Amino acid sequence: MNKKVGKILTAAAAGAAVGVAVKKLQDSRKEKEDERIAAIEEAVMNNRDYGDRKAYLVGGGLATLAAAAYLIRDCRFPANQITVYEGMHILGGSNDGIGTPEQGFVCRGGRMLNEETYENFWELFGSIPSLRQPGRSVTEEILEFDHAHPTCAKARLVDKDGNILDVKSMGFNQADRMALLKLLMTDEKKLDNLTIQDWFKETPHIFETNFWYMWQTTFAFQKYSSLFEFRRYMNRMIFEFSRIETLEGVTRTPLNQYDSVIRPLETYLRKAGVNFRENCEVTDIDFADGPGITAKTLYLKKKVESTDDSGEESDAPSGPSYVTEEVQLNKSDICIMTNACMTDSATLGSLYKPRPRLRRSRSAANSGPRWPERSRDWEIRSHSLPSLRRQTGSALLLPAKVMIS
Repeated sequence: MNKKVGKILTAAAAGAAVGVAVKKLQDSRKEKEDERIAAIEEAVMNNRDYGDRKAYLVGGGLATLAAAAYLIRDCRFPANQITVYEGMHILGGSNDGIGTPEQGFVCRGGRMLNEETYENFWELFGSIPSLRQPGRSVTEEILEFDHAHPTCAKARLVDKDGNILDVKSMGFNQADRMALLKLLMTDEKKLDNLTIQDWFKETPHIFETNFWYMWQTTFAFQKYSSLFEFRRYMNRMIFEFSRIETLEGVTRTPLNQYDSVIRPLETYLRKAGVNFRENCEVTDIDFADGPGITAKTLYLKKKVESTDDSGEESDAPSGPSYVTEEVQLNKSDICIMTNACMTDSATLGSLYKPRPRLRRSRSAANSGPRWPERSRDWEIRSHSLPSLRRQTGSALLLPAKVMIS
């Protein structure tokens, strides 16, 4: 009996060893095949000839800078044939970090980073070198810092007397839950031209819940904001439901996002040879006839600081002047444009002077979306201001809030 058991165990061990050997052989073959395919793909990309094809990127925000990085890294597009136009003197869009040491700095907007769901962000910045930690990537630098210093808010909501409110409960009733669930399951194509208030008109109680107050102030939503974006934020930030009272899921950068995100990406692109034209606004774009959306002409307005080297007095007012320029695109050229984010048209004040108030044009007084009736609706926070998008052929300024991530 013992001999039979021994033979069985020996055979089982031999079978296991054979199985392990076969598995290793299969893995080795697959690894070699993957390496062969990767080498072929690398060779194809390295030998790709773009000729004199050029890429024109309108706007110097995070989305456009990322597009330039993808063109260089993944497409092997010649960096010196990429041009980025930025209307301000600094890159970064709402992550511009504008200011001076004397007057202070302002970051009008920032990305609400999340480790679990921002796969594209972490993948891209995993290939962008950190400026503060040589030999490491921006992704490694940010995640290491966040893991060492996790967010833990102690007062998400306070009442009018300054008392911290208990927000462990979202405050939903059953109708609120059903309306949210229905929204998440509805195809976006059926939500065109709807605001958040339109969707919840039968369940207005949701606007009195802890959820709404926290979601609104975290992501700068208003009742009249786009339902599209509200739904997309719900999908992207779904993990925050269980921890929104502490914001534990918000991934923090070591410095402000301009210094931790924009500057390393800008440095990478400049070293690669990308052309940047700051203080250069794209005022209009002509499109080719036909069913597609193909840009054929860019109209530029370049700021030029006025100088007088003659030493003679001049009656001309001091300050910047502008020159115009047209850029003709070839059929093979690439033009990438972003619609700007919600803080694109934010205005800034100071400790001594209020910010300039938004104005609506007279032609828009009786048509189009209604602006808030009370001025204080615009003054909740500086980054709750919607961006403005000018309609072609109209003086109407439309509130437009577009997220690109």
